Amino acid sequence: MGFVGKVAALATMVALGLSHPASAEELTKVTMVGSGSGMVHMSIFLAEELGFFKEQGIDFESVDIPGGATAAAAVLSGDAQIMNGSPTNVINAQEHGQDLTCFGSNFVQFANGYVIQGDVAKKLGLTDATPVEDRLKALKGLTIGVTAAGSNSDQLVRYLAKNVGLDPDKDMTIVPVGAANVMLAAFAQHRIDAFTVSSPTAETAVANNGAYMLLNLANGEFKPLDGYLLGCLVARQAWLKDNPKLAVGMLKAMSKAANLIRTDPEGTKAAIAKDYKGVDPAIFAAAYETNRYGFPASPRVTPESIEENYDFIEQSTGKRPTLDPAKVYTNDYVDQAGL
Repeated sequence: MGFVGKVAALATMVALGLSHPASAEELTKVTMVGSGSGMVHMSIFLAEELGFFKEQGIDFESVDIPGGATAAAAVLSGDAQIMNGSPTNVINAQEHGQDLTCFGSNFVQFANGYVIQGDVAKKLGLTDATPVEDRLKALKGLTIGVTAAGSNSDQLVRYLAKNVGLDPDKDMTIVPVGAANVMLAAFAQHRIDAFTVSSPTAETAVANNGAYMLLNLANGEFKPLDGYLLGCLVARQAWLKDNPKLAVGMLKAMSKAANLIRTDPEGTKAAIAKDYKGVDPAIFAAAYETNRYGFPASPRVTPESIEENYDFIEQSTGKRPTLDPAKVYTNDYVDQAGL
């Protein structure tokens, strides 16, 4: 952070009445891994920019690792302590005998936009008045980009296809493309007809590449997934038991950031502007409003939200997990944090 940015962040902290962070010798290193820099990561960026992790005695590091499986492997190996992941990552890990658990929610909406080439949409006669089911059926025969095989975007494409009676393995071609910037390039070159990635990538394609927004899940447009628990803090159970203070500190820091995102949009946007410097300000502002209320007032995980993840897995893969849903998460550290 440059001098001007530090001054701005300090001014924001003073205005918000924040306490002084812990001194450097009191901090404990915690590395979080996750994929991308979409709007779902705002609470992480904000907590880091405003020193919320330091307030909790945490020397925080965030590392971008593409793909949930790779990020989970980093946590399991001890190279990282926490994953910004999803209940589906935990379910998959536990079904393979691996020690991961969700210890707090951090995003409760499917933050994806689903876009299609503008000329394809026009040819198919798609408009905002077209029923959602018909829009999704129009994907038949098209090439759909996802970040990676088995990723949330891949599962989402399959879930939505099956929801309207399409076979994702026969009625469309699903192509693993990579991260958001690679996806945009592939779309601009017309190597893919459509894609779904977390906000603001889809909005960028609409503004810069003539894309048509087929479906905006981030604003709850697709009712079956409205309020879906997409993001949670994931760690090894053994690490949580050995480091309860750090787990509680992470929850407090990110919950504090989440509530600022909900209640102080202007202050938040100013504080994290540099984290989205490659995004057009108008696109960023619009994406912020769309995703703002996806950040929960409390990080408590509900049994219903886990069941919704089970339903999602069953519809996208054809197989319902046999793992006891109660093993996927714990609210012990949310309780200790008083959240």
